[in-house]
Amino acid sequence: MNENHSDREWLYRKRWITRQIRSAVRNFPVVVITGARQVGKSTLLQKEFPSFKYLSLDDFSIIQQSKIDPASLWLDSDKIIIKDI
Repeated sequence: MNENHSDREWLYRKRWITRQIRSAVRNFPVVVITGARQVGKSTLLQKEFPSFKYLSLDDFSIIQQSKIDPASLWLDSDKIIIKDI
């Protein structure tokens, strides 16, 4: 635990935009969430969509897989979150 933060500060806070994101996910095959760094985009998606497969392009093996065989990213799930670098 970071000594500069209390335990309560690390609790996930629901975002007001969650309802709109859920609606977009129901209505469109691809949804892009973009914004400033370190504001909680990935945290929001992981907390609100736990059944989605989460892939991060911080992982070099995922980058290689996406270059060689991008369709394989969807093999075991049709609902995925891809986190860009």
